[in-house]
Amino acid sequence: MIGSKYIARMDQLLQRNRLLGFALAVMLVFNLFNWFSLQMAKTSSRVTLIPIAGGSGMWVGNGKASDEYLRAMARYIVGQVGQYAAGTYRAQLQELLLLFPADSVGQAQSEFMKLADEVDRYPSISSVVVWTGQQPLKTVGDMMQVHVIKTRLVNGNSVDKPVDSYYCITYRIADTQFELVNIEELSGQGEDLCLIKSKNEQAAPGAAPATPSPQPQQTPDQKTGA
Repeated sequence: MIGSKYIARMDQLLQRNRLLGFALAVMLVFNLFNWFSLQMAKTSSRVTLIPIAGGSGMWVGNGKASDEYLRAMARYIVGQVGQYAAGTYRAQLQELLLLFPADSVGQAQSEFMKLADEVDRYPSISSVVVWTGQQPLKTVGDMMQVHVIKTRLVNGNSVDKPVDSYYCITYRIADTQFELVNIEELSGQGEDLCLIKSKNEQAAPGAAPATPSPQPQQTPDQKTGA
């Protein structure tokens, strides 16, 4: 009699354990489903942007961005770096630092402040850039190349012949955030200088990355120290 009660009691406990195990398994599957759904929603999230000046088709998210958005960012970056007067350049570069990720903003700030110090030495000098060519903006992978005509002015007057320059802009999209990785200015003869340099660096083993700042060209006043 006692043995029968003991066996019945054990069966009840085992049945309860089975029910508890089944409930835990259901909860685990439900939590895994929720986690997977959240991850899918996060990776597929996309922010639609409506600029104040008008325009459409701008979006960024899921590690990608629309062509319209990239064009707007390229125009903003080139304008901040290439078009300035001595009294505005430092503020423009500081504003541009907001686009750099935390792991490279320190180096970018150091390089930018050196450029601003150099420009501030010659308050009469300013710079104007104008996009040029049938396709001034070219995007390949994580690089944007902007072809411009650059003019140096002294007291508002052009002192030398405008030159062709290329701005090489390396970027990345982190979730819905545009991050500026590197800016470099290349001047000289030839087409697609940024794309050619990037291709050569990828082909060369152990190639060093470019510094995250454009190098300003010397003007006649800077050469003579006037």
